[in-house]
This record gives sequence, structure tokens and C-alpha cells, in this order.
Amino acid sequence: MLRAVLGRYLGRPAAAVQFTRRTDPNARPGLPPGARLRLDFSLSHAGDFAAVAVTRGIRVGVDVETPRPRLDPIAVARAHFAPSETAALEACAQARQAALFLRLWTAKEAVLKALGTGLAGSLSQTAFHLDRDGRPRLRMQSALALWMPAQVGGATLALAAPRSVRRVRFWSGSGFVVARGR
Repeated sequence: MLRAVLGRYLGRPAAAVQFTRRTDPNARPGLPPGARLRLDFSLSHAGDFAAVAVTRGIRVGVDVETPRPRLDPIAVARAHFAPSETAALEACAQARQAALFLRLWTAKEAVLKALGTGLAGSLSQTAFHLDRDGRPRLRMQSALALWMPAQVGGATLALAAPRSVRRVRFWSGSGFVVARGR
């Protein structure tokens, strides 16, 4: 799927899309130097869902997650989240904890991908506060912005990109498209 999406941008068949070799296991894949359009991309998948974000010359991060009924959100938060985030999870109604946990997790993973660290970066140091509607907002002063559309078919999605991005187009089943503002 990723090769097909990138192939459309590059004007070539999916089979002709090549990726750079990674020498660092935590490094994200990329296109070879000199690739047309200077595309950056991020891919995530969970269950039956996939999300692809494609940009031109802008680092981007995307994450998609699906509910995991056997997951203990409080235990995972205590191990990986900032204390204030764990406290916010513990304070909300138990029926909302799993959904709120997924919103925080996808937000964190999208931000860490946009920063280029992925999960090798610190989940607990990328802290969020929650607004009145339970939407994660970056706590740190950051050059990144975060978009989280409504759930699609039970999946939770997040996209992180530079604040200079003014427009994000989203469509179900296909991912995000980001364009720089003027």
C-alpha cells in the first residue's frame, strides 16, 4: 500500500518505488537521496486499519491504534506516560480510560515519529495536557502541531507536523495529506 501511494506522487509504478537502507534499527525508512518531490512519509497500521501521511519536504508523523480489550491502560500509563497524564487517566471514569489512553498513545507516537525518534524517544517526556473535551494538547513548547480527527470505524488516529502546516486533508481509508500554508 505504501509503495502504491508513494508511486502515485512520484509518477511511477508501486514496484519501482525504492526505499533507503537503514543502518540504525530505530531510523525511519525513507526515499533515496534525490527522489523527486522531496517526499517525506509516515506509516502506521493496527488491526484492519492503516494510515499513511505524505508531505513534500516536511517531517511528519502518523499513528493509528485500535482498542485492545485486554490492555490495562493505567498500568501502561504508569510505565510510559508522564505522571500528570497518568493522573488524568486515573481521574476519569473507568469507562473512558481506554479511549483516552488510545488518544494519548497515538498523539505521543505521532509526535515522536515527526521528531524522527519513533518509540526510541521518551514517551514520558513528550507530555500532553487534556482539554475539557479530553483532546491531547502538547504541554511542551513545540514547533509541532497535532491533528486528531474523530474516530474512524473504531480506530484512533493522530498526525503531527510542523506548525507551519495550515491545511490537513483527511479521508477515511486513505490517510492524511498535508500542505504548507501560505
